[in-house]
Amino acid sequence: MPRKAISAVVAIVLLLMMTVAAAGIAYVWTSRIQKGVQDTGTTQTQEIQAQVSSCMSVDGVAGRTVYLRNCGTGTISGNTLLVYIDGLPANGTLAASISPNTVGTLVLSGIWNLTYGKHKVKITNGIADVTQNVVADVRKDGLVGYWKFDEGTGSTAYDGSGKGNDGTLVNSPAWVDGKIGKALSFSANNYINMPGVNSINSISNTLSFSFWIYSTDNNGGHVIDNINGGFGDGGWFVRRNLGALHSITFEYWQNGAGVATGAVTAGSLNNNQWYFVTGSLDIPNNNITLYVNGGIVGTAPAAGQIGPHNDPLRINYPDWNSPVQWFNGIIDDVKIYNKALTPDDTINLKAA
Repeated sequence: MPRKAISAVVAIVLLLMMTVAAAGIAYVWTSRIQKGVQDTGTTQTQEIQAQVSSCMSVDGVAGRTVYLRNCGTGTISGNTLLVYIDGLPANGTLAASISPNTVGTLVLSGIWNLTYGKHKVKITNGIADVTQNVVADVRKDGLVGYWKFDEGTGSTAYDGSGKGNDGTLVNSPAWVDGKIGKALSFSANNYINMPGVNSINSISNTLSFSFWIYSTDNNGGHVIDNINGGFGDGGWFVRRNLGALHSITFEYWQNGAGVATGAVTAGSLNNNQWYFVTGSLDIPNNNITLYVNGGIVGTAPAAGQIGPHNDPLRINYPDWNSPVQWFNGIIDDVKIYNKALTPDDTINLKAA
């Protein structure tokens, strides 16, 4: 073979060898890069997973609040959670991140409220999820008086709030069927008396109440009375007003000067019909609100705290205006809170 032809063949072989070697080097280099990326990705994923809790459980629910326990080793944070109530997506906000072995509060927002009864709650953070059947109960936080009137007999109305504010039936109001179980029917000169209600008399800034009411005539009177007639100190009351308008007044006094510090009158409660009445006093936010059947019927500004007082609490007490009037009708399921309830809370209470 001619020398030039041999040189050409050698050149081709060398070129092929160099190409193969370069490809091998490139493969090794690329493989190392890919492995490095994979290792880095795996490490980052492991680190992220370690930061997110792998175990959650629901300790309970009340109103709009889900009590969520972190039973894992990572942290539960709000931006990692998806919430489902009875199979439908819901909006939820954590009050704060939940550390391991602690319980936090997940507050539902928008139209979502855990109405009383059974619900299926699912919460997931991408790493773990919990699906649990729960029973929403009467909201207990801030509850300082709760009279169900389900005794059905006797002369005592027992307080279910745990505060010991049991009431004595005066002049024999009648035990009757109510909106929820049993109730009490009132007429002139009979009422419930609760002296020494320190957990209620100490309220100064935020207050809420709720009750079911069924009037039988146009008489007015104090459905709830925690004031001594307006002379000498502060206090508050809820009055069903005299006359055909059948309105409700929620009023509180800062002192005994004879002028209400804040009051709202609204609503129209017809005779021989059940109504659910709720009121909320929120002095820090300068607001007093009245609800009927879960809807707002009136608001007014609130200025100044409820004045200090040591009055008994009475259910169905006469209005001190002239002529003296007593409410005639049925009252059921009375609650008093030392906090301002939200509109969502009032809807849930009505559903109880």
